[in-house]
Amino acid sequence: MKRVSLPLIASAFTAALLFAAAAEPVSGQERHSLWSKTMYFDYGGEFAAAAPTSDGGAVLAGSGTSPGAAEIKPYRYDMHDALVVKIAPDGSTEWQTLMGGSSLDYALAVAQASDGGYLVGGLTRSEDGDFPGRPNGVDVPWVAKLTGEGKKIWARTLLGTSAEQSWVKAVGELPGGGIVAVGQGNGFVTGEGCMPKPGVAFWRLSDDGFAVTLNCPELDVDLTSWEQGAAVLPDGGAVAGFGYGGSFGVVRLNPDGGAAWKADTGKGIIRAFAPAPDGGVYGGGESPDGKPRIFSFGRDGNSLFDVSYLGVPWGSVFALSPHEDGFFAVGKASGTAAGGLDMVIVKGNSKGETLWAVTAGGSGDDVGLSAATLRDGSFIAGGSTYSWDGFLVNRKKKPGTPHEGDDAWAVKFNK
Repeated sequence: MKRVSLPLIASAFTAALLFAAAAEPVSGQERHSLWSKTMYFDYGGEFAAAAPTSDGGAVLAGSGTSPGAAEIKPYRYDMHDALVVKIAPDGSTEWQTLMGGSSLDYALAVAQASDGGYLVGGLTRSEDGDFPGRPNGVDVPWVAKLTGEGKKIWARTLLGTSAEQSWVKAVGELPGGGIVAVGQGNGFVTGEGCMPKPGVAFWRLSDDGFAVTLNCPELDVDLTSWEQGAAVLPDGGAVAGFGYGGSFGVVRLNPDGGAAWKADTGKGIIRAFAPAPDGGVYGGGESPDGKPRIFSFGRDGNSLFDVSYLGVPWGSVFALSPHEDGFFAVGKASGTAAGGLDMVIVKGNSKGETLWAVTAGGSGDDVGLSAATLRDGSFIAGGSTYSWDGFLVNRKKKPGTPHEGDDAWAVKFNK
């Protein structure tokens, strides 16, 4: 079975520096940060998705390992289960849930539902446990509904694919009821626009997860990475990235799954999307020369800005979250004072200009993979850390445990 690595435009404005200067030193981190939190698992973990909650906290999702994973999962790569964690505004853990079976299970998307529960999505390679019925040799996308206390209500795999590399990258609710999930599918055999090759997939589910319809915008695409990026928009539509012929593009989907518009973004990887306050979208990823990049399209698909961060030698944006007049961006950067990779966090305005930018981490690799703007305007960045030192790293190894790999890590920042 082919392995998938874990997660880790011609512009209306001329390409410009996203950050006019390098990220702030430690004093800047101290000014903007509120708390730092790590979660320890025997074989590592990370936060790949984040969303705000109605009580001012956040819900984080990604991967962790269950106690005794080595006994039931013989290969270290398969030891991870899908992880969902509810975080209070002060950073304390209210509850955590692990879902999965005897192989790899991963959460790539999370959102709070209007009834106070939680929607989660991702991929599974398990044929048992919470996601039974997976065909042999297939990476299957899944969606689950949890209660407000993190208990599973239902979980279902989105079958109907016949090849590898299929997953859910974003989840949300439709305004009139029901659930929407967007991501990638492979080997489609039914559905409007669906073809037997990798493509952007738009699933609509009933509230109980039973009824599913699938639509695929007609795109000449070649999706090869779950880091391609997708987001559910307030109207129940979505935005997703796709690749073709060595270049990349963006598609804006209507609530019925049809394409409202498509736009070419040229070279460079697309990893993240978020809705913009004016009805458009923010996108982020990596420029062709390896710099963190952020771009924006208006409601009708017109390009607004496309800028890259030249304050570090190399890096990427993995997650975006909107604020009242712009965005928060989270990713990774090299060449910082701490050494290794550091999490990079940026607050920008709707023109792409930087309001502030900081890095966080220690002497090991520290990566930002998820982002959520909270009800009070503060912001949570989630990801992973390999560092045992440095500002905002509070990682502690439990005595007598077989720790391997990274730890799930989250940092809260003020406005």
